[in-house]
Amino acid sequence: MNKGIKQNELYDDILSKSYAIQFEKGLHDISFYLLLKILNRFPMEVDEFLFIHRDYQTSETAWFYDNLTTVGNDTNMQALRDFEDEYLTKYPNSEQLLGRTLQIDFRIEQLSHYSSTGRVVGDTIGPQVREEIQNLLRKIQAWTIEDFRFFSGVIDLVDIFDMTQYFKLLLNNINQYKNFESGKGDICVLLIDAVNKLIFSEKKEEAKDLLVTLNDFTKKPDQMFYRNYYFFFVAVIQMIEGDNEGFAKATKAITMFEDLGYEYHADMARVILTELRE
Repeated sequence: MNKGIKQNELYDDILSKSYAIQFEKGLHDISFYLLLKILNRFPMEVDEFLFIHRDYQTSETAWFYDNLTTVGNDTNMQALRDFEDEYLTKYPNSEQLLGRTLQIDFRIEQLSHYSSTGRVVGDTIGPQVREEIQNLLRKIQAWTIEDFRFFSGVIDLVDIFDMTQYFKLLLNNINQYKNFESGKGDICVLLIDAVNKLIFSEKKEEAKDLLVTLNDFTKKPDQMFYRNYYFFFVAVIQMIEGDNEGFAKATKAITMFEDLGYEYHADMARVILTELRE
């Protein structure tokens, strides 16, 4: 009504007038296929419709990962514990409760390791949580964005041989998401985390393969943050291979993080560079 669309225009050849009236009153259901046809008349994408339906609030998934990224990157372990309590209070019956609380617990262990050692690589978690996380990874049969997010969040626990096998299977699946704009950031994070781990595991060629994919995913202006990571790791590999310009280029990428206000990522990149030079 607010858009000036008449009822018969919206539902013509999709729903009868009487069924449409009952549908709008919440007394009838329709198939997802018919909902898509109705939304196409506005036009409106499904994700925007759901955003409005939730009273202009994000989904549980978006809320969780936005907060995990923000709080996790502040290197504040107490803030992470508070976030976990908030999540358990807000979504106590979530279908994803186990996997998401495991990611928070793992992040706390990672930050604890970084705070005590100043290093970003290391064995940072107990055997019970490790086994629970690995069991969840083994159960994944068909990978979606949620699975990519989970894999990225716990990638430090994955054996390097297993990880290379995962990506041999996943790269084709990942490339199918190249035009899925709302999922690109999650895939870029996964690729960045994987490249970092491969470099520290002396799997330089495998890291180069993933950087090709990261390059393909970061060519638009709104992906500048992830593209800077691409340039950083390209420079790091140049440095490893003996190119004298590699260190200067990597340092330039760190400065870019600082100039954009990404202090946490600048610090992490600086630690990575220092550890590799040592």
